[in-house]
Amino acid sequence: MKLAYFVHDLADPAVSRRLKMLKAGGAEPVVIGFRRTEAAPDRLEDCPVVDLGQTFDARLGHRAKMTAKAALRSGRLRRLIRGAEVVLCRQLEMLAVGEAARWTCGLKARLVYEALDIHRIMLQDTIKGYAMRQAEKALLRRTDLLIVSSPAFLEAYFRNYPPPV
Repeated sequence: MKLAYFVHDLADPAVSRRLKMLKAGGAEPVVIGFRRTEAAPDRLEDCPVVDLGQTFDARLGHRAKMTAKAALRSGRLRRLIRGAEVVLCRQLEMLAVGEAARWTCGLKARLVYEALDIHRIMLQDTIKGYAMRQAEKALLRRTDLLIVSSPAFLEAYFRNYPPPV
């Protein structure tokens, strides 16, 4: 099964662990993501990598700009992700990019959101917090499956939407 794996940090060791798991299950992943490091790897766990550029921790404005830029340019991924049966997106920013790529490239792939944490802005009662929750809510409507790192996220956060589980 061909799988497009959208990640927020190519250097995150958890990405390599997830790739090993996916490959052990028979998936053929293509890794597409941002990096927090100076340079991107050419391959991860023997999977091809597409570098979307460098982002930085604690710079949400910059990450939002890079996310929008990657989403708008997602059509360039068409040849690489053609035939993918699943678009797996690690974290909210990558869900936006992955859904844009799925739509732009005309994929019929299932969309999976891997929510590993809930950013504090999502919990704030501010215009930014509201806007982010609305964006997440809209993306969740298009999502076929939600993967969470803690069952508490379902009870304390996602129960308000409700997500596909």
